[in-house]
Amino acid sequence: MLFGKKKKKNSKKQPEKKAPEVVVHTLPTKLLKKRSGMSVGGKKGNPLNLLIFFVIFLLVGGGSFFIFKDYIFPEGLPFLNQPKNENINEVNTNEDPVGLPNTNSVNNNSNKNVNSNENNNENDNTNTLSNVNINKNRNRNINKNTNDNTNDNTNNENINSLDPYLQTIPPAPDRDRDTMPDIEETLYGTKPGISDTDRDGFLDGQELANAYNPLEKGSDKILESGLVKIYNNPTYGYSVFYPSSWKVIPLGGSDQEMTFVSDNKEFIEIAVMDNPEALTAVDWYLDQIPAELAGKAERIWANNFMGIKSLDGLNFYLTPISSNKNFIYQISYMVGSHTHISFPITFQMMVRTFDLHR
Repeated sequence: MLFGKKKKKNSKKQPEKKAPEVVVHTLPTKLLKKRSGMSVGGKKGNPLNLLIFFVIFLLVGGGSFFIFKDYIFPEGLPFLNQPKNENINEVNTNEDPVGLPNTNSVNNNSNKNVNSNENNNENDNTNTLSNVNINKNRNRNINKNTNDNTNDNTNNENINSLDPYLQTIPPAPDRDRDTMPDIEETLYGTKPGISDTDRDGFLDGQELANAYNPLEKGSDKILESGLVKIYNNPTYGYSVFYPSSWKVIPLGGSDQEMTFVSDNKEFIEIAVMDNPEALTAVDWYLDQIPAELAGKAERIWANNFMGIKSLDGLNFYLTPISSNKNFIYQISYMVGSHTHISFPITFQMMVRTFDLHR
């Protein structure tokens, strides 16, 4: 609106103008040229047909390549070949880097050379980290077994060579601890629960070992009690006390070896051995044992004899002190099938009462 006046609209409708007609002349259809990707009727080619053709091409081409690749590339595909790691053994032959944890540090120094040899002969891997772990574990286990076997064999050899001399057999149970086992106290009539049966201030075992009567106070000798007898050997001129209830049996039909047998089949044997070199019993025995054990053997004296006690405590070897040393007298304790010594004090008494004819 201008100056307050409204402009009147033209209410009449204007007639529409028609576009001029254009005449188009076309060639016949058979003279038209076909465009690429278009059909004769003007439609595009089917994309599905192109995809199928491409897939078939890949399958046929890929299969042919797989079959004939060894003939085309006899040395392998150049783009897939990777250079091998030929320095793996160098890692294994070196010591552990400083600062890295080492779980097998005990054997590192002593087995260093062996690890190097084992790795050089056996490794043919490409994984450096795997080789280090596997080789270290394998080599160190082998070395450890070797060292252990060597040490164990050496120790066993030493122990076995000394065992026959050092093995001892313990005495049978002794309730009152008077050095006489309960079974031995039964043999002499002493009381297994009282260490000093006659109450004279001496243990029962002490009295019997020195040929005193453990049942009577004072200085009564065991021979007067009737609990023991004297055996006199007519050929070799010795005598000895032995329990009255034991049997005396010669071996081999002569009195060169005499056995004194208990009721439980343990026995004490006295054997006489020829001594042509006139050695003392001490010298003779020390020649029989390893030199390093010579200082452990106990020397003894019994009446007119001197001698030595074996390391296992089961043998005494005696020779006369003043007379001819034509014989060595051996007094031995034999346990038979038992694992304990039932009559240790009787054994001591027989050694201490062993003498030339009275």
